Amino acid sequence: MSDWLERRRQSARKRAEQTQGSPAVADPEAQAKRAGVRDARIAAGLEELERWLYDLVRQGLAQVQSRGNIWQQQAARLVDAQAPGVARLLRNLNGIEGSGEGWQGRLLEQLGKIHLLIEGYQRLDRLPPETQADIRAAIGIALKEEEVLAQPGMHDRWLVLGGSVEEEDNLKTRRTWLWGQEHRRPALVLSFAYGRQPLSSGLIAGTLLDAEVVFYPGAASLRALVKLSDTPPGPMEPTAVFGYPDIAAATAAYAAVLANNPWMERFPMALQEMTLVCYNETWGVRDREHRTLTFVPGFAHSWPILALSGGYPLALAGEWNGQYLTPMSVWAEGRVTPLGGYQ
Repeated sequence: MSDWLERRRQSARKRAEQTQGSPAVADPEAQAKRAGVRDARIAAGLEELERWLYDLVRQGLAQVQSRGNIWQQQAARLVDAQAPGVARLLRNLNGIEGSGEGWQGRLLEQLGKIHLLIEGYQRLDRLPPETQADIRAAIGIALKEEEVLAQPGMHDRWLVLGGSVEEEDNLKTRRTWLWGQEHRRPALVLSFAYGRQPLSSGLIAGTLLDAEVVFYPGAASLRALVKLSDTPPGPMEPTAVFGYPDIAAATAAYAAVLANNPWMERFPMALQEMTLVCYNETWGVRDREHRTLTFVPGFAHSWPILALSGGYPLALAGEWNGQYLTPMSVWAEGRVTPLGGYQ
């Protein structure tokens, strides 16, 4: 824990030195010019994508099954247009056409979100500032950490629900989900590393962090940065209460966030008193009101969860994508157990 605290202090000092010790202030005119060039590239790329989507829908979605991965080429063009977020949304469409009955509806839903993003960017100046921030984030226009940390934060005792590391196009991404004990609000902390660069060590599931967290701007922002804390993470108290009491409360919270930010891809669900169930080899969890959530297909750790539960209800934290739940960690008998690629 002391090593973690020292690394946080060093990181904070470096950010302060970069901000305060800059030899010269950036030229506002040059910054505006670069931003104008970037915005023009994004606008051109989205306009081309919009025409392509119109052609795709007009010709019929059935053609998707016979044309292979048609999304990768379009995604590459959006990367060139400096819209990596849209490129990721396009790559995520690959495979939907082979996902079984009803794939057309699922594909059309995702295409609709991309079209809504294009329309939103074309009308960006007429939208509220929070919605503008969500659209820019979904497109992939990143804010500097120094700009975010300069904003007011939220102090709380944050429980680490879990996290994961993914790699795509030589970029490693660590996601760590937190839950505020007092404000009852989730937060997502991201860290990145390119190529062979090492990722910073993550927070451990089940620990508590007493710190101030600063959220990125947005109508329903989940992403946040942790400001310097004077105390390292400690163990969770056995009596700690976190997350949602049942599935209805969790899905209502998800719907509220999605209504403000329809491009949200993942939502953390920390659930209390869940019972593991299996119907026709499909695993999931059930609450006391007999509502259920289904685990993502291919999830390989259902039997370990059953063993940890002993057949009794337990607390579970996972990522919800609107259709399936991917468990990250379980709380049973005062112990926290990370699952699979989560940590």
